[in-house]
Amino acid sequence: MRIAEWINLIFFLLLIGLAWIRPLTLVRRGKIALLGGIGVVWTLSSWRLDLFLAPSWSTFLRDWSPVPIVLIAYWQAGGFSVEPWEAFQERLSRVDSVAGRALGVFKGLSSSRWFRVYLEAAYVLAYPLVPFALVVLYLGGRAG
Repeated sequence: MRIAEWINLIFFLLLIGLAWIRPLTLVRRGKIALLGGIGVVWTLSSWRLDLFLAPSWSTFLRDWSPVPIVLIAYWQAGGFSVEPWEAFQERLSRVDSVAGRALGVFKGLSSSRWFRVYLEAAYVLAYPLVPFALVVLYLGGRAG
């Protein structure tokens, strides 16, 4: 088993356990446990694809397994977020203000429509980042 697969298993199982320790509703616990179970099954299944598929196909699918795994982990961790953490959001906002003044970059940008569109696009592009990274690795001859 690859190191990343061990990390996936540990992550999913820890979050499942944490869901039953934290004060969450039964529905949230169930969602976190279900997503963690899907992540565990997905990880173990991709690890043993070689039992059912040719080596080239099993390796290819195993290499691409992080694409759904990242989303599953993201959704599972999101199950712990019940409501916005106002104090933390305020601190982040202050850090943004201080950094913006220090760099002189955000002067006027925060009210710019294009800047807001740019930030939203950067957020949306986080989703295809893993597939793009895998394509780069394949093109660079670093498959597997």
